[in-house]
Amino acid sequence: MTTNDEEISKQERLRMWLSRVFGKIGLVVARHPIRTIVCTCFIFLIVGLGILRIQVESGYNDLWYSQESQSWRSMEFTNDRFGSVHRFESIIIETATDKGSVLTRDVLADVLYLHDKIVGTYNAEDKELWESVCARSWDKGPCESTSILNVWNNDEEKLRE
Repeated sequence: MTTNDEEISKQERLRMWLSRVFGKIGLVVARHPIRTIVCTCFIFLIVGLGILRIQVESGYNDLWYSQESQSWRSMEFTNDRFGSVHRFESIIIETATDKGSVLTRDVLADVLYLHDKIVGTYNAEDKELWESVCARSWDKGPCESTSILNVWNNDEEKLRE
């Protein structure tokens, strides 16, 4: 017997087995049509009850990130402190002098004074200091700030040198 004959016999055995199984199912259905319809409807109703509990999830993060992952914990940390949308505020400084340069030591000292006032403010109702609401790159990290004053580490003595 060749390999081709073995394949044909395997296929033929499978066809005969399927023919017997579906023949028996057909006989049961033909002999008990009402019982078959009732049982089929009952099975579909039981399985269909799961649709009542279905919840559609459309949140991008909920769909694609595991709630046990580090990225999920980082997102939760950020959302707890800043909400789902970050807010960054900018202040543009302009001088009233005729040359208008904001890069003089006196103007930068005034900007540093303004910076210190902002950082020193707090919400009177909640007593929240700047440190509790500023943007941070990591937990307990320094407050993020993009300013030319960072060159002098926001220190007036270094600015005046």
